[in-house]
Amino acid sequence: MNNQLFKISSMKEKALYLNFPFCIKSCSYCHYRENIKFGYKRIPNEYIDILLLQLKNIVKDNVSLEFESIYFGGGTASLLNNEQLDKIFSFFKSIKLSSKEVSIELHPYYINFNLENDYFNRYSIGVQFFEKDSFKNANRDYYSIDELNKIILKIKNKNIKNKISIDIIFKEVLEKESLKNILLLQPDTVYFYPDTQYQDKKKLKRITETLENIDLCLKGYKRLENSKFIFVKEGESISKYSELEYGKMGDIIGIGDNSVSHIGNKSILSCYDNNKVKYKIKNYERYIDYLIMSINVGIKEDYINFFDFDLRPLLKKSENTYFLPDHEYVYFAELLKKYYGDEKVKLFTSTIGYGLKNVEEILLYYNNKMFGSEYNELETYLKSKNLKKLELPNMNILIEGIDGSGKDTFAKLLIEELKKRFKFYKKKTISIMGEPNSKLKYGRLAKRIIEDYDIDLPLEMIEDVLTKNREESEKIRDEIEGIKILVRGVVTDIGTFKIKNNQFPKSDLGFKSYIDKFIVIDIDPQIADFRIEERGISRTWREEYKYLKEFRKFYLEYTNKNFKEKLVIENKTMIGLKNKAKEIADKIYIEKFLEEKKAITLMLKIVGNSCNLKCEYCYENRNISYNNIFSLNEIKTKLEQFKNYKNIFLIFHGGEPLLTPKNLFKEIMEYITKEFLGKLNIQIQTNGTLIDEEWIEIFKNYKKILSISISLDPAGEKDLRKIKDRENIFLNLERLQKELSNIGIISVAHQYNKDDFINFIEYLQLINIKSLTINKYRLVENQANIGITESQYNKLLEQILEYWIKSESYKKIRIQPLISLLSKENKLCLYLNDKNKCKQFRTFYPGEESIIYCDHYKEEEIDIIQEKKCVECSIYSFCGGGCRMEKKDENYCNARKRMYKYIGRLKNANNKF
Repeated sequence: MNNQLFKISSMKEKALYLNFPFCIKSCSYCHYRENIKFGYKRIPNEYIDILLLQLKNIVKDNVSLEFESIYFGGGTASLLNNEQLDKIFSFFKSIKLSSKEVSIELHPYYINFNLENDYFNRYSIGVQFFEKDSFKNANRDYYSIDELNKIILKIKNKNIKNKISIDIIFKEVLEKESLKNILLLQPDTVYFYPDTQYQDKKKLKRITETLENIDLCLKGYKRLENSKFIFVKEGESISKYSELEYGKMGDIIGIGDNSVSHIGNKSILSCYDNNKVKYKIKNYERYIDYLIMSINVGIKEDYINFFDFDLRPLLKKSENTYFLPDHEYVYFAELLKKYYGDEKVKLFTSTIGYGLKNVEEILLYYNNKMFGSEYNELETYLKSKNLKKLELPNMNILIEGIDGSGKDTFAKLLIEELKKRFKFYKKKTISIMGEPNSKLKYGRLAKRIIEDYDIDLPLEMIEDVLTKNREESEKIRDEIEGIKILVRGVVTDIGTFKIKNNQFPKSDLGFKSYIDKFIVIDIDPQIADFRIEERGISRTWREEYKYLKEFRKFYLEYTNKNFKEKLVIENKTMIGLKNKAKEIADKIYIEKFLEEKKAITLMLKIVGNSCNLKCEYCYENRNISYNNIFSLNEIKTKLEQFKNYKNIFLIFHGGEPLLTPKNLFKEIMEYITKEFLGKLNIQIQTNGTLIDEEWIEIFKNYKKILSISISLDPAGEKDLRKIKDRENIFLNLERLQKELSNIGIISVAHQYNKDDFINFIEYLQLINIKSLTINKYRLVENQANIGITESQYNKLLEQILEYWIKSESYKKIRIQPLISLLSKENKLCLYLNDKNKCKQFRTFYPGEESIIYCDHYKEEEIDIIQEKKCVECSIYSFCGGGCRMEKKDENYCNARKRMYKYIGRLKNANNKF
């Protein structure tokens, strides 16, 4: 034997492990049965002789024989008798081998030596169970809680400083009685081990839940750092052996049959063969392996940089170490795979799977575990920013391209990037689908039509088959949650029909689903032709050079109203494809991130629709009367549900909100600014007639988050607001402007004032008003003489736009919707352009239980008002469909289309916008 194998620096911390692989019985839960000899009531003397000879040979060349810990393990080390222990420790003395800590494993039923000895100062008792049935099932002799207590008393009677740890095994849950018995025994350390045999996903869930809840019942104990299963009595510490093995990663010399030494990056297995010792040496990445196995418990800061990737952003600080929280397990596994390969991932999942072997199932469980846990979001790094994994959006992505373009490769790259940014689970995942699907009723025939050039079927039948197959495909796809990536889909169907028959099909071949991203992977047909040739298999007609060119042209030119976005990606290099996959995944992530920021507008009608004015056009005159006033508690109840929103725009609305008693208003403001700090902006929409010095003083206290919006129209030929003293409102405006900066005007355009807005805007600039919103009074049946048509409203906006630009008034006063019309988004609708746009509003009346959206309808009515024709319109992103309560006829839609074209011309002529 080469003793240099066991050469340890005198400066290196080390431990000695003595293995006694003998047992009386085979316990069913034991993972080491293959390496243990059974039927032994004591350790054979000849084994002691070989063990001591091995130890003598190993340690003779080591300068220092001072160990941090000596550990007697097995098997059943407690089968050693007094004479054998005397012999072993006499030998230790003779070679001047010493240790600060000497531990031995005890089987409570089989102890052959005197517990009141001077050899051991730490005992590891394999209690395992307290329930009688468990002993029988495990093939283990029974011992009672009283017998266990006597063992501990003997150990403590010898020396009260002797330390005791116990092992507990459980299948899925821990009985409360077991936890009570542990508290009766009062060990210094408790190790909880799940029985890892015959595991499945359901057991993994119950085991992790059990381990997470032990703290609740084990009073007086705390977890070792972030350990799931090691608990230490308060004021005590873990064994020096465990600390050296995992915490300090010191060297361990293993002595005995089937013992393992860990020295540096070497693993040395000792095997006894006919009284001779043989060694099997293995070099491995010990430090990385130990860190991988320990990282969920905690590693010292010095070891973080051992990894080949930046681990620090994933870790959390515990008392003395840094640990990987379980919401980072999935991402950590991805990094391990990338930098070290699958074997390290298996090693990691073995420490968190508790017997479950399937790596994907383990990671899927921890990915799912985030839902409903304290970690609602998964922290990762994306573009070096500390972002968070989000739940998958529902999305359809269609990837097309000629054969040999790399569309399948790109799909895989995109999936890889999406998985880095989003949480996924079985019911909502990232699916990749190739079409046509031959498993469907018309799938095989559809596939023949697409792939075989010569097929003897009438065009009407071909179109019918492709349509029916598409309808069935889309029906199945629409039932799947998550991101669906379609490789070669409806565009190939339509393109094949067109190229084969030199004409387009009469229909869209059943294409109805919305495609969020239509991606064309573009490549030079010559390169594609070369790639196809390299495959060495016979070509289909589609792969002939002539048709590669035709299909490429078709993919690049084809568009459809069902495409939200079309992207063309040139495939020049693999790196370029990877970067594009990252770019698209980032964009999808950002879209979802913004969606999850949860912004909402709340309209709080503190005094219902009570008002000191009676404007002719006020829609509140047509509503049910809510004349009672909100109490503070009622407001708290209404607003509580929005505490998790990131951005809240709260509008005090009316009626006239300044009819609210001032003391109540102060209480409301104090509550909302305290409870919604940092996420709230407030607007008061008032007619301005009740503003006085006391109100202004109240407003001043909240001027950082408060804006005042005065409802004020050009008087026109008939003042529908019936304000007797307009000058008073302007005086109030002047007083407000001295104290507050965020003041604006909301006006309603109607038949009697639509010609007076430019004069009105000029006057607002003179009094230094910087914000104006112009709303249209919509046509309603009983007040048709007041409302204006969409054409009249658009004409008014055009007049104001031309004045606003020509006079450069845009430098002095912001006017909506002009700002939105000229923005990059180029939209007339100020709000979301989808069917749920009204759900970003909530309106609350005192005494009204139902949720009301934007004053006009209740929750049960929201799904009735659908505008499918609007969603399909070519200018939907500009128009947004208008107010969903407004009647829309052909004149309305034509007026908006004209406005869309007008804005386009105006923006082209004025490059400043």
